[in-house]
Amino acid sequence: MTIVIKGNWRKGIAYDLHSFRSVYLGVDENGNDRWETTRSQMGDLLYQLKYQSDRTAIGKIVDLLAKYEKLGPEKTMTTVFISGSRNITRLNRQIRDRLRNVVDQNFAIIVGDADGADKALQKHLSDMGYDNVVVYCSGPSCRNNIGNWKVKHIAVAPGIKGRAFYTQKDKEMAAAADYGFVLWDGKSPGSLNNIMELLRKNKKTLVYFSPDRTFYPVSELADAQHLLSKCTRSSVENISKKIRLNATMREIESMAQGLPMMDSFS
Repeated sequence: MTIVIKGNWRKGIAYDLHSFRSVYLGVDENGNDRWETTRSQMGDLLYQLKYQSDRTAIGKIVDLLAKYEKLGPEKTMTTVFISGSRNITRLNRQIRDRLRNVVDQNFAIIVGDADGADKALQKHLSDMGYDNVVVYCSGPSCRNNIGNWKVKHIAVAPGIKGRAFYTQKDKEMAAAADYGFVLWDGKSPGSLNNIMELLRKNKKTLVYFSPDRTFYPVSELADAQHLLSKCTRSSVENISKKIRLNATMREIESMAQGLPMMDSFS
């Protein structure tokens, strides 16, 4: 059993509950209260050590901990791709609380190097002292790495410039992540493209939609379409021009139906 203990620390885990139930039985002949307590295996060993001075329980406690993989080196780790729109430069309480949940679970975080949301997210993670972070950069240099974290440089073919240049790292992050966490202003083509890229890979994303200050889970195309319905017509038209939105949605829909992918243009 795993129990996460939340507080002003990076990560807290309890091996198990000490006791599952305790029933009051009344008073014994000496006037002492009597209880019938059901303890966990670890709880019973701790009781023997503390209250019965049974030092043989120490070895058994160590054996139990040694079998508990999560207190040793973790074999697998959940990776979260966090990103957002350039227009979002401040993180409100809602966003900070969600990030705290990610940090409390010691998830690996991968983040881009852009100004705006990337930079604001980096600063908050640095202020929290969180070091389980990798910054992804397109090409040989990083624009922002506030926490001096590890850097993953994504090679970009010569001649690729502008939006396509920075999209290379976003695709790599979507491939490396288990989940997405996106702050979207309802206008940024790049943020929506990240959501769509994660959908392509059948990965879920939690989207903070800043126009109505609400979080929306996105696990299928219909969820993304619902978000688009909240955007202005001019914003959707602008996004469509820059990231081939209609073609992307057709691709995702075909993948969901198990149909062969076809080249298409929008």
